[in-house]
Amino acid sequence: MDRQMTYGDIVGSDALRSAITGIYATQQAENVLLAHGTIGANALVYQTLVATGDKVVSVVPTYQQHVSYPKALGAQVDQITLTADADYVLDMGALAQAAKGAKLITIVNPNNPTGAVLGGDEIRQVVEIAKENDAWILADEVYRGTEQSGIGPSFVDHYDKAISTGSTSKAFALAGLRVGWIVGPPDVLTQIEHHRDYTTISIGILNDHFATVALTASDKVLARSHE
Repeated sequence: MDRQMTYGDIVGSDALRSAITGIYATQQAENVLLAHGTIGANALVYQTLVATGDKVVSVVPTYQQHVSYPKALGAQVDQITLTADADYVLDMGALAQAAKGAKLITIVNPNNPTGAVLGGDEIRQVVEIAKENDAWILADEVYRGTEQSGIGPSFVDHYDKAISTGSTSKAFALAGLRVGWIVGPPDVLTQIEHHRDYTTISIGILNDHFATVALTASDKVLARSHE
C-alpha cells in the first residue's frame, strides 16, 4: 500500500531481476530485462535482431509467433519439423543443414505444443550448431519448470549468443501478472531497450511487486506446480 503508482523501475526492479536469476545457473541481474509476458519479450528480441533478408530457423510445431513474427519482419524462415514417428526428437542433422547462414535459431523448450524436452546434451548439440554458424539462439523457455523431472537447464547458461525468454505465466501459474523477461548479454539488452522504450516502457509497479514475491519463493511455487 505504500507504493506510489509511478512507472517504477523502467528495466524492472533490482529485487525482481535478482530473483529471476535464481532459476538460472550463471546469470546476474544485469543480464535480465523485464517485458510484458513472454510474447512481448519474444517480439522485442525479433525487433532487435532480425531484419529483412535475414535467415531464421524455427523448430515446429511451435508457438505461431516464432514463424509469423520473423516473416513479418521480412526474414526467410526455414522450419525443422518434429514428428510423432520420431517421438518429437529434434533431428540435429536437419538442424545443422538448415542453420547454414542463419542469423537466428529459435526453439521453444519445453516444446509447445508437444511437450518434448531438450535436456543438457541436446542443448549442447544445438549450441554447437549455432556456434558453427555464429548464429543467435532465441530460447523461448516459458514452459521451463513444467518438466516432470523438475526445472531443466537453460540455453542462456550454455552459450554467450543465447537469449532466454520466460514469464510467470506457466509453471508459476500467474498469467494474469503479464510479467515476462529476457535474459541475455547486457550489450544486447541495451539494444532491446531502445525498442522497448517505444513499445512497453515498463511493467506495472504492482505486477513487479507480486512477481518478485513469486520468484523469491520460486522453489516453493515450482514444487507446488510440479506436484
